[in-house]
Amino acid sequence: MSIKTWLLLVILGITEAAFCQSSQQDSSIFFQLKPEELNTVIVLGASNSKKSNAVQNYSAGANLDKILEDNSNIQLVKRGGYAFEPIINGLSGGQTAITIDGMRIFGACTDKMDPVTSYVSANNLSSVNVNAGTSAAEHGSNLNASLNLTSSKAEFSDSLKVKGQVDLGSASAAREYNTGVRLNIGTNHWALKATGNKRKANAYRAGTGQVIPFTQYQKENLSGNFRLKAGKKSIIEAKYIYDKAFDIGYAALPMDVALAESNIAQLSANFYDLLPWISTSTVSVYANRIEHIMDDTKRPPESIAMHMDMPGETNTQGGFGSITIAPSNKDEIILKVDYYNTYQFAEMLMYPENEAVMYMVTWPGVHRKAIGFYAGHVRNFEQNWKLNTSFRIENSLTYLSDSVGIQQLQVFNLNGYTSHNHQPISIQSDLEKTWGKQWVLSLGGGYSQRLPTTSEMYGYYLFNQSDGYDYIGDPDIAMETAYNAVSSLKYTSDKNVLSTRINYQFIDNYIYGVIDPNLWQMTIGANGAKKYSNLKSAQLLNFQTSWKKSWSEHFSSLAEGRYTWGEKNSKVPLPQISPFSYRANIEYSKKNWFGLVEVVGALQQELIDTEFIEFASPAWAIVNLRVKKNIELKKQHLLSIQMGIENLLDSDYHRHLDWGKIARPGINLYGSLSYEF
Repeated sequence: MSIKTWLLLVILGITEAAFCQSSQQDSSIFFQLKPEELNTVIVLGASNSKKSNAVQNYSAGANLDKILEDNSNIQLVKRGGYAFEPIINGLSGGQTAITIDGMRIFGACTDKMDPVTSYVSANNLSSVNVNAGTSAAEHGSNLNASLNLTSSKAEFSDSLKVKGQVDLGSASAAREYNTGVRLNIGTNHWALKATGNKRKANAYRAGTGQVIPFTQYQKENLSGNFRLKAGKKSIIEAKYIYDKAFDIGYAALPMDVALAESNIAQLSANFYDLLPWISTSTVSVYANRIEHIMDDTKRPPESIAMHMDMPGETNTQGGFGSITIAPSNKDEIILKVDYYNTYQFAEMLMYPENEAVMYMVTWPGVHRKAIGFYAGHVRNFEQNWKLNTSFRIENSLTYLSDSVGIQQLQVFNLNGYTSHNHQPISIQSDLEKTWGKQWVLSLGGGYSQRLPTTSEMYGYYLFNQSDGYDYIGDPDIAMETAYNAVSSLKYTSDKNVLSTRINYQFIDNYIYGVIDPNLWQMTIGANGAKKYSNLKSAQLLNFQTSWKKSWSEHFSSLAEGRYTWGEKNSKVPLPQISPFSYRANIEYSKKNWFGLVEVVGALQQELIDTEFIEFASPAWAIVNLRVKKNIELKKQHLLSIQMGIENLLDSDYHRHLDWGKIARPGINLYGSLSYEF
């Protein structure tokens, strides 16, 4: 019996129903909800000393890429100094689902230069939820890996109350500055929160002293959140996020970005305790538009074989409705229906010297309509046993509307007229046992499928700078199917918290670019052309471990390590897999003083995909320092001063997922000032 068959039988044997628990903590003053159970929650903006005494709780002016990179489940692909692409436990692209408050949002760049995470700021987020368990499929199909960015909510007050925060920060390596503001006006019946953030960074200096060109960027972000109590058991909520980044350099790519702009809006109605057995229910509609314009006009003329413009856009509308049921004090059930309709279009205009302008469509007006049903159940048994199960089924229709794109695909005998229908399914189950208050053991597994992306189905000569090939999609490509098994063990005492987690996935029909000798490259100087194809299979293994120790009232330490291994059925390693990495720190906390010394590093990576033209990377390690002081000026007025040094020893290094071996910043002195009122 094969591994995947065995795993599926186990999953079906322990999955009693297709249900999982997930409810969001509300900040209103008269509703008490159960906290959400997630794999990892990154808390943002907790700078008030009365609320938190941890240095690693980030200020509102923090860089979101840096925050994500500190998480043990996430690795980042770096192509410049901005908009790093998240990889969750070795999975990327369409293998993951990245959402903002449950909204489906799709980047508008064919080269993955604008992940969803680039269209928000830490300034307007309250938390980042990393899911790799039964709740991973709640917001869309994926291979058991999702990321939901939760925006901060306006806060009610017994009487009219105004509070806010102003942030100022700068850093030396890129001569960077950032400013931010948050304002909350709350009453007993309504509340309004507004945020703004501006960040500007120049090309940064590496450990060698060399300034790395094309790593500059500018970013502006605005958001608003309005909440209205429409009775004692309901809240109406409206939110809007506007993000604009420009003059963005990508040192590892042949082009930069002139503009990356988003408009994101959502309207929701939340109901609480409508019936004794219905704790919460939500109805939400949303719309968003992303515009992305690649640009090479700031590159030296001798480095440009041909000037090109590459604009892209996505437009998405959707909605969802969910209900959380508690039929008994041992059960909690969530049922959710969601829908989205997205349109993705990208084009390329080429300007050969002394010749007519050439035109090509790289995303040929791709429409996708998808409706999904998600259900989950948490069952608490006697003797501290708990079973989490979830189920998702989705139906999607993908088709083209651009006549030029259809004609282009017909050149390769690809049937661009035919619409394509997919029905991805996800089944996950975790069984948990708790002994006393110290030991928690969890065993689980699952089966999941994911939709092919627009590029994998309809991409037309998408140049990949990493391996130097043009990529072409296949409309008939099959969905990836993953069989996973996971186990975790956690020990908690008064002074120690130890945890380990192992996750294994066997992936059928793994989507990968395969060289097609019958295709000619379009990009000048490219190595050839690849076509997205299904490999027979691939395997992924993730291992994480951590130990947190309280040595005294004021001193604590944290040590964690993570390792990811991946291999194709050909026994060749999967590409873009990070080596074993580690983090260790010692933290000091006393009254309003906080300090942190940490070492971050990774071993060399020699398990590389030569078919992806991947190269080995050396080991590296850096030392970081951070100190923070909170000063209570008067009642409910707080001044926070934070200073630090990153890469204290000015090491010259790069990480394995940094394209083009572009060096990371050298010694970086930074400081920030936050005033809360």
